[in-house]
Amino acid sequence: QIHVLGVSRVSFLLIAITMAGIGILIISLLSQGALILGVNAKQSLEPYTLRHQAQAHFWSLFILGLLNKILMSILTMLMVLSVWFISVSGTFFHGGLFFLLMVIFIPVSFIVTIVYFFAVIDTVQTNRHPIDAIHKALKLFKKQWIATIEYGFILFFLVFAAGLILLLGSGLLFIVYTLVSTALILTGSTTALIGIDLLFGLVIMALILTFGGASVTFQYSAWSIFYHRSQHTIHGKKPFSKLIRWIEARKNNPLDLFQKSMRLP
Repeated sequence: QIHVLGVSRVSFLLIAITMAGIGILIISLLSQGALILGVNAKQSLEPYTLRHQAQAHFWSLFILGLLNKILMSILTMLMVLSVWFISVSGTFFHGGLFFLLMVIFIPVSFIVTIVYFFAVIDTVQTNRHPIDAIHKALKLFKKQWIATIEYGFILFFLVFAAGLILLLGSGLLFIVYTLVSTALILTGSTTALIGIDLLFGLVIMALILTFGGASVTFQYSAWSIFYHRSQHTIHGKKPFSKLIRWIEARKNNPLDLFQKSMRLP
């Protein structure tokens, strides 16, 4: 392709792709900061104002995002190398080792992701240095780890359910598209067929982008609420896990104590 396009055109394309990637990175980081600021704003602010305020946190968000990507890449690489080694060996022992690695990898990835969320929210809300925000996030996770797991599972299943609805809707659209395109092929209308192809592609692209944006907004909003509750002067001083509350309620319920006493000989 270099011989066909020429060195100058290939260089221009590479520069354009690099600049576009840098631009997307900057926009995504500013949008990330603006989203967190908008969720916790006392009054409604314009998107431009939020993005302008988020500029002060750009490098902090960049450092946190870079550290998160590096750590997740290392974890993924270790997992892939381990799976490759186990697949080459192919023994029962290595199969059990693979299961053990999966059991370790999934929680560690979850912890890294949640600590990243907390650190991003903390550095935007309190202007802390990224390293200090990570320490704060680790302390928060250590204190509220059961509640964090509960909350994470709830968010995961909500997003997963929304993804299934999107998949079902896309499947129905594909059925309609197949019927319409088949009818157009039989009628020989090439222009209409191209138009339907473009329309279907644009609709699917719009659905995917809308779902992605809504999913990210929902998760950041939810974790921001969790973070602010953990910083509450009353609720934040103790774990607010539903499981812990249920266990404590069972222990302190007089009726349960009475029933237990009645069972004694």
